[in-house]
Amino acid sequence: MSGAYTYTTAVWLPLVAGILLAGICLFSWRRRDVAGAAWLAAGSFIGCLLPLSVALEVASVLPAVKIAWHSYRAALILPGAAATTCFVLDYTSGGRWLTRRNLALVWTPALFLLLAIVVTGGDVLGPAQIAAGGRVERTASRLSAVFLAYGIGLLLVNTAAFLWLFAHSAQHRWPVALMLVAQTAGRGAFALNVLSPDSPVPFDPAVGSTLLIWTVYAIVLFGFRIFDPLPAARLAVYEQMHAGVVVFDAGSRVLGLNPAAEEILGLGAGLARHKTWQQLGTPERPLPRLPDPAEYPAGGAAELPDMILGAGSGARHYAPGLSTLTDFRGLPVGRLLILRDLTEQRRAEAEALEQQRVLVIQKERERMARELHDSLGQVLSYTSLQVETAAQLALTGQGEAAAGQLARLGEVVREAHADLREQIFNLASTAPLERSFFSTAKQYLEGFTRSYSIRTLLDVDPALGEGNFPPEMKLQLLRILQEALSNARKHGRAHQAGVSFTADNDRMSMIVVDDGCGFDPKAVAHSDGAHYGLDFMRSRAAELGGRLDVTSEPGCGTRVTVQIPMNASSQPARGGSS
Repeated sequence: MSGAYTYTTAVWLPLVAGILLAGICLFSWRRRDVAGAAWLAAGSFIGCLLPLSVALEVASVLPAVKIAWHSYRAALILPGAAATTCFVLDYTSGGRWLTRRNLALVWTPALFLLLAIVVTGGDVLGPAQIAAGGRVERTASRLSAVFLAYGIGLLLVNTAAFLWLFAHSAQHRWPVALMLVAQTAGRGAFALNVLSPDSPVPFDPAVGSTLLIWTVYAIVLFGFRIFDPLPAARLAVYEQMHAGVVVFDAGSRVLGLNPAAEEILGLGAGLARHKTWQQLGTPERPLPRLPDPAEYPAGGAAELPDMILGAGSGARHYAPGLSTLTDFRGLPVGRLLILRDLTEQRRAEAEALEQQRVLVIQKERERMARELHDSLGQVLSYTSLQVETAAQLALTGQGEAAAGQLARLGEVVREAHADLREQIFNLASTAPLERSFFSTAKQYLEGFTRSYSIRTLLDVDPALGEGNFPPEMKLQLLRILQEALSNARKHGRAHQAGVSFTADNDRMSMIVVDDGCGFDPKAVAHSDGAHYGLDFMRSRAAELGGRLDVTSEPGCGTRVTVQIPMNASSQPARGGSS
């Protein structure tokens, strides 16, 4: 077709439109896994062929060539409209309405027109001629009127689908409104040009309509990210998560609650909106105070103490987490409160603690029975022998010897009585196992000072925190402390004793130092029956995986050191002050 075309600046607008539509086609095809994107790619591909045919029609010099390109352009209008309808049905229904029957209804007339134009060279649309100004004018045939009516029908189907989605999905209303405006404006400009072919337009209305519609559709599909799985996942997490979520604005007023938070607070999201946190509570069920943003740590989040909502058997335990919400500039725009239900976990922990307490108490009873058997049992055996000896002396007339024997026996009984009283005091002064160990030790030392007039001092390394030890560790350490002080009183005749707790890496040390008379550890080690207390203390330390060392010299007091590993099962909370 040499010499059939000539350059004119009028080709640039349709060529630019074709390039833009080709870009939309490529972009959509690469993201065809998004609902509607494949049909968007197909429609924009057909759309980019339309401005190309317009450009060739404008550049044509020969009337026959110009009429041929005009016919081909007309052949692309219905396939483009069919692709538009398929995109709309895919977008609005997620593909459910794109059944084989509906696809056949949409595409059969469009493909029939395309085939008829190719076979007849455009004559099926009616006779065409070149009018003044180089425009192609065509007298519409009856068949072209049928195709026009079908195109209007597809337009009505699109509008109905858009209105259905607008009514059923609040999040789609703005996207649907934009697409309706684009469709109405584009088809309206095209219809105006058909009815008034001499009306001034900046470029071909078919090209402008196609470019406007597919550009807006692409912006809506990919710009609004309606079908992006990440926002949908976030919404699903917010709506379906078991933890309660409360969103506050910058003024600390409620913007929204998820269903779990509504159930926790017993209040609907609509009633809670624009209220403060405290206003969500009731006099019967007040809510604890939340810290102000200025009280947050540097990370912008705060871990708060457990919240207990309700009372009695209906009380629920929640672990609150409060975070600052920031925008893309890093400026705070609100706060997020998450309430995790820990009721069952706290109940399980309480049951496990109770079982541990029962086990510890049972073991301690067995140990106390052994200690009483070894200590008081020995005293009673000795007393029995001394009574028999005194009786024999009295029968043989050795009254003075019998009296001396009974005097020694009285001293033994008084000492046994003192030991028994101290054991009772130790048992009575043992606080409940739920209390902090250091507060229990402090209370015991105060009672010991009052009972025996022996001054006691307590020093705790701040690294050991509040000393919330496991029950087994708490009880064993307390018994070792009691035995060490008992020895200082009974054997060392001390006037003062110091108790200190220190932390060194993964070990904790308890040191008991007294100013008593001291003793020779080697001599005690080789004596029979005189070191039950030391054996008991070493046994208790060994049960905790630790060791006990005793340092003493006659006249220099005694130092008892217990070292216990702070492993995963017995490590106390660090970082506080006792």
